[in-house]
Amino acid sequence: TGVAIPGAYDWYDANGDVAKRAIGTPEQVYIEFDPAVVNGTVTNGAGIDIFIDGALFYSTNNDGSANAQLSVGTHRISYEIRAGWDGSNVVLTFNGQTIQNGDTITVTADMTSFTLSATGAINSTGTSDTGSTGGDDGLGLTDYLLIVLVVLIVVMAIIVAIRLMRS
Repeated sequence: TGVAIPGAYDWYDANGDVAKRAIGTPEQVYIEFDPAVVNGTVTNGAGIDIFIDGALFYSTNNDGSANAQLSVGTHRISYEIRAGWDGSNVVLTFNGQTIQNGDTITVTADMTSFTLSATGAINSTGTSDTGSTGGDDGLGLTDYLLIVLVVLIVVMAIIVAIRLMRS
C-alpha cells in the first residue's frame, strides 16, 4: 500500500486519480512536479530591448543586467533597437556564443546558470539616456547656412547705409 508523505509529489493513475495504494505498471504511472528552471543573468546595453519568447525583459540593475530564471526547454530570443540608436554593431550572445536576432536557444536541465546579453548599440542622435550631449561634433550644415545668412544680412545692411549717405 502507498503512504502519503507530506510535501511529496502526487502520483496519478491513467484516469488522473491520485494513486493511494499500488501505483500499477510503469505505463500507467504519472507524476506532477514543478518544471525545472535555470538561474542566470540577462544584460541589455543602452538603446536595446531584449525579448524572451516575445515578452519584453526588463533589467533591474543600474548596469542594464538582471537576474532571471528560464525554464528548461527552448526559448526564442530577439531584440529591438530604440529610436535614436544604431543597432548595426549589436552582438547578441548566449553563454558566450554569438546568436542571431530571433534565434532559438535551448536551456538544459544540466545547466547550472546562463548568461544572455545584447550590447553594442551606438547613440546616433548625439544625446544619451541621461539627457547630456554626446560631445561637440563640430559644425553641421545648418551651422554653415546660418553663418552665410548672417554675413549676407550684414553686407546688405552696409550697402543700404552707403546708399542712404549718398542721398
